[in-house]
Amino acid sequence: MNINNINISTKPSTPSMNMVSMPMDPPIINIDTSSSSDKNNDTKNIDKNTDIEKYIEKQIELKLNSLLKTLPDTIPKNQNIKPIYNLTIKELYKNTLQTLIDIINDIVDVYSKKDYINNNNYIFILYNIFTKDNRKIYVGIMLIILSFIIYFIDGASI
Repeated sequence: MNINNINISTKPSTPSMNMVSMPMDPPIINIDTSSSSDKNNDTKNIDKNTDIEKYIEKQIELKLNSLLKTLPDTIPKNQNIKPIYNLTIKELYKNTLQTLIDIINDIVDVYSKKDYINNNNYIFILYNIFTKDNRKIYVGIMLIILSFIIYFIDGASI
């Protein structure tokens, strides 16, 4: 057995609150019995590990840089929302249909989770879906169209 290093260290004890001195911990003795060839193998393994880590890090950096090149420099905060009186009929029609589709999708998502929601929360969630963001005017347009349809159906049945 070849002993290369012997390390002796002691841990100082910490004083207690009442300032009574405590005895020192016993010394810790570390004996290194590895040969110098084992140390060389260890350093080779460490070098291989660091090489692999550097390679992985470089590949990740290249991927991130290529991704950053494809993304736009600035992400628009919000598209300029035109006031309702500046929208054309075509834009109103498209926005109303898109809002209707979004509302239906949100209601389907909530309805699929209805087992986990009580009735009071369900009504509150539906109210939030109809009044979310810029949907209020389009919900109003849909209600006006729906009221005309019901009016004509009721008038035709008499």
